Amino acid sequence: MFLTLGAALEMVLLLWLGLSPRFAHELPGDTAAILSFMALYGLAFLIYVAAVAVVAKGGGRLWAIIFFAVLFRVTLLPSFQVLENDLYRYLWDGKVLAHGHNPYLVSPADVERPEESCHPSEARALHALAKQDERPRHAFPDLGGSCVAPVYPPYFDWIGHRAVPTIYPPLAETVFALAYLIDPGNLYVMKALFVLFDLLTLWLLIASLPRLGLSVNWCLLYAWSPLVLKEFANSGHLDSLPVFLVTLAFYLLMRSRPIWASVTLALGCLSKLYPVLLLPVFIRRLGWKGVAVFALVVAAGYAPFLGIGLGSASAGLRTYAAEWEFNSSLFYLCYSLVFDKLISAPLDRGGRVAIDALAATKLLMTGILAAIVCALCAAKARRAIRKQPESDLDLAWQSLALLGALLLLSPVTNAWYLAMLFPFLCVWPMRSWILLSGLIVLAYAFHLPPEDFARAATRLAEASSWLSFLPADADTWRAILWFHVRWLEYVPFYALLAWEGLTWPRRRPPATKPLELDLPTA
Repeated sequence: MFLTLGAALEMVLLLWLGLSPRFAHELPGDTAAILSFMALYGLAFLIYVAAVAVVAKGGGRLWAIIFFAVLFRVTLLPSFQVLENDLYRYLWDGKVLAHGHNPYLVSPADVERPEESCHPSEARALHALAKQDERPRHAFPDLGGSCVAPVYPPYFDWIGHRAVPTIYPPLAETVFALAYLIDPGNLYVMKALFVLFDLLTLWLLIASLPRLGLSVNWCLLYAWSPLVLKEFANSGHLDSLPVFLVTLAFYLLMRSRPIWASVTLALGCLSKLYPVLLLPVFIRRLGWKGVAVFALVVAAGYAPFLGIGLGSASAGLRTYAAEWEFNSSLFYLCYSLVFDKLISAPLDRGGRVAIDALAATKLLMTGILAAIVCALCAAKARRAIRKQPESDLDLAWQSLALLGALLLLSPVTNAWYLAMLFPFLCVWPMRSWILLSGLIVLAYAFHLPPEDFARAATRLAEASSWLSFLPADADTWRAILWFHVRWLEYVPFYALLAWEGLTWPRRRPPATKPLELDLPTA
């Protein structure tokens, strides 16, 4: 049964590979291709859930988990990125840094029009750099064709958000440059590096779970996750790097290596910012010396890039923080039902307000997250004063809860952001988050052309009066696909999360048998 599930998931991924050329460097793809991808993802998720159920009952084989995990990633590595283009920014940033330029100074749009840039000399230099041809000079053939992505794409032309300077922290930029130095412009090298970090995370989980008294087969939650496979092996997102570093920091804490854990957690913050949120979770184990090491490593990582000034170095990140909103849940609910009514409505009536709705909502969500962190710190301080021990399972639970709160309060919940939870889900396998990793495929409805749905609704209404209730205008369908679909995505998740909160104990003692750590049952 277990091997059959692995083979079935591999068949779905092969269909996915065959479908991926229909997304070749186009955002969005055509309607049929997007719906087909969403259906295949849903099928893969159902197979994955069946495999998780086998593990929850004490079944599964570690060698099979590892074999199929590697096979799945090898299958998706040559695929076209499905509805993603971040990889092209990685390739460009790597080229910029490898040639000695600061990637935070000039946006790709400035490179296209150097005379309009605030830094014209740098923009002109990068304009010349962008024109350089990087066709292969040695052993890597161009595999581009009808089935797999080209090795050397014209990535500068396909960069998204071109007017925004890079938002990625220094270690991520260094990895981009490393990929460029291995083979300039090679898409496969960049993806392979992030798949390597992905597999290293799996290796750490295999090493960590027995130390926690858990069945090692729970690593399947990460190894076979369709979300992890899609976002790392297919889309090549850099998030596999911070996920690996956070998992390594947790492993080092289990091994009583606080200084090395501090260094690793700091490196995680230099690849993506969210690991800094785990500093309060780990602080009791790290000690003040570890916190000082953490701060020094982060400062040393940013120091080489701050010659242009903090304002210029953080321009892209500030734009992201101020303007981005996508697929949020609590943030969107608060914005649309509260602040949009309290702030925008007075404006519509000719009133005046001091702050816009989006900024007010972000301020509130930040305050709530800060309150959660303060409450956690107070609880940890109280336990420290009482000299109550704190187990590795406690740290994993606190990490999962805090990162989960970040995702629920965030204005941006991209699918790959959920990957940060999976190492801790292998320890605390919460059904709600596993469910959301499947439902989040609905977020890709954002890319569906609303005009196609409007035309289809018109034809259906003409064919049958029973279907005349279907909206026939593109604006209505745009609102449905961009916003209302979130109810289908998040209502089941929050219902299950609430049920788990009522029925599942917050802490469990370490278990030596996998059945003692089943997923919660009604």
